[in-house]
Amino acid sequence: MSFHFRPQALVDLQNILEHIAAENPRAALGMHDNILATCTILSENPYIAAELKGMTLAGIRRFPITNYPRYSIFYQTTDNHVEIIRVGFGGRDWEHII
Repeated sequence: MSFHFRPQALVDLQNILEHIAAENPRAALGMHDNILATCTILSENPYIAAELKGMTLAGIRRFPITNYPRYSIFYQTTDNHVEIIRVGFGGRDWEHII
């Protein structure tokens, strides 16, 4: 199975990396690599995370980013791919954001 990012997830990714790069460009590259590695894990194991209850969109799953557990990837699965919906800090009120 493959994965792809929705437009808002790409904005999230850019914002996270720019924020980190302002302080530490090397850390931003590490975060980028870990996000892509986590997406690969999700594409190989799309049902690894349980569906979240109470979300506006059905079938949303949340999985922590490898080596950055305070950040999560929110995604849905389809027959052909994993669709990355949002990427961000886990402490946000995602139920009302997504």
